[in-house]
Amino acid sequence: MPANPYKVLYFNPSIPVVKFSKMVAKFQNYKELKILEKCAELANFTVLPSNKINWYQRKKHKERSFRIGTHVYYFIPNEIAKSIKVAEDE
Repeated sequence: MPANPYKVLYFNPSIPVVKFSKMVAKFQNYKELKILEKCAELANFTVLPSNKINWYQRKKHKERSFRIGTHVYYFIPNEIAKSIKVAEDE
């Protein structure tokens, strides 16, 4: 979890504006992703990032896509997500 940028700014008020804005964006994106994952869990869905699924699955589930920052995430039902072949990290 990224550090809370508002606490960092409180203890270090001379932080550059650009660095602070990037810290805030990273922190907010992380919080939004956690909220999205919680909603998916409650609705019996799985959240998959777009770089882990193929173009056909992205096209098929584009109505359930969410953009957080520069990344796109897809809500996919659990029973379908089990059958989708997810790309491995390299």
